[in-house]
Amino acid sequence: MMNHTCVICRWEAGLDPLTGGKILETENFFVFHHQNLPASVPGWLIAAPKAHILRQTEFTPEILRELYELQQKMTAILEKTTRTGRVYWAVFGEEVKHLHFHMIPRPEDLPQEALGWRIFGYKPERGAGKLEIEGFCDFIREQL
Repeated sequence: MMNHTCVICRWEAGLDPLTGGKILETENFFVFHHQNLPASVPGWLIAAPKAHILRQTEFTPEILRELYELQQKMTAILEKTTRTGRVYWAVFGEEVKHLHFHMIPRPEDLPQEALGWRIFGYKPERGAGKLEIEGFCDFIREQL
């Protein structure tokens, strides 16, 4: 079920532009690049259920298995393509209630004050722009 006022539902339905487009779709999820531009971390991806789901407790065991497989696949791709040793996975749901999972490849040179949950407030001197994000998304799609 779609919620026409939800930004993630609107992206999933193709009603609003999504920089970089959908990177991957499974039966119940889609993956896209974080839309805050300039991007503080190129490769900061988001996996979201296609349905307007607000809580993980709404997932069936089958959907949880699909999420686990998606997590494994995307983590491996991000480790390979960004050459990072760590990919953060986080879920908060404060600004956007539609359940979504952040996948953040932690750059090796990330400043100490941006480690862990503080990465959400990290603003580097130069972030990745629209063209860089679109190129990254195309590259990831080629790797899948």
